[in-house]
Amino acid sequence: MAAVIFFGFNSFITHKRGVENVILNQSKALECKKYYISFDEKYRKYEYENIECYSIKNNIFFPIVLNVLVIYLSIINSGLRIHSHNYLFSLVSLCRIDLFSVHDGLCYQYCKINNSVGKVKYLILFFIEKFVYRRAKKIHVISDFTKDNCLLGSRELKKVIKIYNTVPFVLEKLSDEKHKSTDLGNEKRNVLIVRSIEERALLPMIFEVATQMLDFEFVICGKGPLLEQYRNDIADRDINNVFLQGFVDDALLAQYYINADIVVVPALYGEGFGLPVIEGYLFNKPVIASDVCALPEVIIDPNWLFDNTVNDLLNKLESFVFIERDKRFKEYYVENFGFSSYQNKMSKLYKELDFV
Repeated sequence: MAAVIFFGFNSFITHKRGVENVILNQSKALECKKYYISFDEKYRKYEYENIECYSIKNNIFFPIVLNVLVIYLSIINSGLRIHSHNYLFSLVSLCRIDLFSVHDGLCYQYCKINNSVGKVKYLILFFIEKFVYRRAKKIHVISDFTKDNCLLGSRELKKVIKIYNTVPFVLEKLSDEKHKSTDLGNEKRNVLIVRSIEERALLPMIFEVATQMLDFEFVICGKGPLLEQYRNDIADRDINNVFLQGFVDDALLAQYYINADIVVVPALYGEGFGLPVIEGYLFNKPVIASDVCALPEVIIDPNWLFDNTVNDLLNKLESFVFIERDKRFKEYYVENFGFSSYQNKMSKLYKELDFV
């Protein structure tokens, strides 16, 4: 039986969100020995959910450290497969990548983050992205949007398989437990937003909406580079119905979903899938989302998409009270994105690639 190495970005200890949760979900489809290699501020080895994890420093020596570690793991295991989510690791690895998961195209993401990209830098990114796709045996994309915005040629498209994400396993378990709302007696409607606190989350638009909808409370969960700036902004503007909670663990996040009346997913770019959409459906909540990226793929009804303007979001929130209360959001989640279905698809893919 082969052992499997996952190439990721962040330590499970310091940053378990997004890609890290996807890797944890994928690892549960494997019964073999599992390893995880990622960047961190220091070198360390630790165990996390039956995965042997190694953190390496992001410096000029990381290619050497990475390859020495991979070679060592290949020596102590009879067979070794690599499932990568990391472009840089895939670029410098001496071993071929068996499976590469694409969350966002490298050039697409970089160009969206940077208003102007020099020709030389773009060509470097172009080469890296094309090279990684070319050398991977199989390419996994998380949405049609992701596939359409990657540098995939006709040769690479033959290697592509689409499997939508699912929610973190622990969150699905928490959704099945019996909870009581902690907001009994609160007459305001609760809006939940789960985002990385950065420019693409369009939170200034949310703040403006909040000033015009005082009968709504906006709870925002997530961390990011603009967290303290935005906290200062809402304090300076005396906006009392917006609460920036920062990072919250899974148990508390589940409670926020339970207390929510509606989930809002604002985005400017960079949503290769839109996990908060299906997290809302998992807890049987209505969701409205920006009409961008992959969000139209996962939303239950296109009428619940909004243009990224204050007026359109105001209209959607004002009309959400007319949403059918018997709408079976969780049923939609289970049928299209449920953990069990996801595991079956990943298991089939792993068997095809001789991971097991």
